[in-house]
Amino acid sequence: MPRQGVVAEHPEVARVALEILKSGGTAADAAVAAMFLAGVVQSVSSGLGGGGFAIHYDAKHKKTTVIDFRETAPVGLLPGTIDRLTAKRRGTLVGAPGELAGLAELHRRWGSKPFNSLIEPAISAARNGFTISQHTRRTAIASLPLLAGSAHAARFVAPLATASRARNTTVATTLEQIQREGIAAMYGGSIGQSIVTAARAAGSSLTLDDLARYQVVTREPLKLSYGGLRIITLPAPSAGGLLLAQTLLMHSPDSLRQIGYGSGSYYHLLAETFRASIVDRVRHIGDPAYSKTPLEVLLSPARLSKRRAAIALDRTRAEPWFEEGDAGTSHFSAIDRNGNAIAITSSVGHMFGAKLFTSTGFPLNDALTGFSTAQLLRRYHPRRKGPNRPVGGARPVSSMTPTLVLDARGVRMLLGGTGGGRAATGVTQVFLAQEVFGLTPEQAIRDARIHTPAGGGLRIDPDAPQGLRDNLRERGELLLDTLPNYGSVSVIRIAEQNGALTIDMATDPRKGGAALAH
Repeated sequence: MPRQGVVAEHPEVARVALEILKSGGTAADAAVAAMFLAGVVQSVSSGLGGGGFAIHYDAKHKKTTVIDFRETAPVGLLPGTIDRLTAKRRGTLVGAPGELAGLAELHRRWGSKPFNSLIEPAISAARNGFTISQHTRRTAIASLPLLAGSAHAARFVAPLATASRARNTTVATTLEQIQREGIAAMYGGSIGQSIVTAARAAGSSLTLDDLARYQVVTREPLKLSYGGLRIITLPAPSAGGLLLAQTLLMHSPDSLRQIGYGSGSYYHLLAETFRASIVDRVRHIGDPAYSKTPLEVLLSPARLSKRRAAIALDRTRAEPWFEEGDAGTSHFSAIDRNGNAIAITSSVGHMFGAKLFTSTGFPLNDALTGFSTAQLLRRYHPRRKGPNRPVGGARPVSSMTPTLVLDARGVRMLLGGTGGGRAATGVTQVFLAQEVFGLTPEQAIRDARIHTPAGGGLRIDPDAPQGLRDNLRERGELLLDTLPNYGSVSVIRIAEQNGALTIDMATDPRKGGAALAH
């Protein structure tokens, strides 16, 4: 029976990560190698210019830990620059990247193989060539018109739009420099200078000091119980964990079964739940270093019961709410032979981030779009001073939702998603489909999903049954059902069959990828 497995959004990433596990590496080793490689083969989604979050499970000590390597705003950030964004000022959305520091921290805590060896597959792919995924090609094609006049960007992205394979020898040289000099090459050295130069040329206030002061943060996960399981997900500054937790605590397994999986009532109930949760995001979630999240209030049974009672299954409420935009994200999960597990989500923000590439070969994030703008606060926050307003040195709120599910044996499931707000709503739907309704990971991922986008309406996959779409319209939902869903969810599920443990895994056909076990 397989004892270890990986899921990734690119087949080459999955293959390399599984080889790490097969050669005795830990789940953290596999994640570090995977994310370095993902930054090369899917630079649209992640890389050295981005940041993210990871949840790690230590099987020996039965301990879960969140590693926050989210980007931070420059200390000299002027909040109004985010509201006055223009194409020539994309640099104002660049935060100090946390990706490299985060991967180094994961390795320091739980890695077993030499750190430099885990960078080698990424160097090899960048120098010798890699297969361009369908997702990367279509996003490169969509992005090229936005890259006109952007130094370095076109030469790195154009090959991704036209060929079946590509190389990036510039980033290969950059990764080799990190092998020689360590992470100081970015957080104080010449790679860091290339970041500052590219960002400041496009209006940023980012400095080398901002990079030098960057710190990875260790956080306590958000934990709850549901149907006899322990759910471990992200706390602030991610709001994805809050949406997952509020949805589960509002709707018991029995109440959802009574409504029926896949029905119009079911999707409408979830849509109204998601909308209310995202209002809480705007009003209550921010960087914990700058604001306190009132979790006891947000998750109180009385409050959630009242909210559940206000949902009408036959009509849609007009409720203002908000989501962040985010299409440049990559997720990876792994479990090793000792039962250690990791779920890691990394992002550069939108497709190719701020559409700015460094001279050292990688795109810079536009993570500061995760802050609440003045316009948003005027519309949705009663005092117009939300906890997620732009502040120098703060981390903007995210929707990332890497999640672990534990039972009496240990890890039962690892989930994660991409696609901005779709990460949280997607992970929630895929979890419920499996644990409440008994679907397999593949079935749960392939089924139609909904999402509640900015400005109202309800996104639903174009291939959703016509009868379901008609039913939702009858309930007052304004359907947005013509655009493809590029949000992605992946699952590793540990199950017991005939007294033995098995691994059941799936990646999302909406974005591609691979699930491999050994």
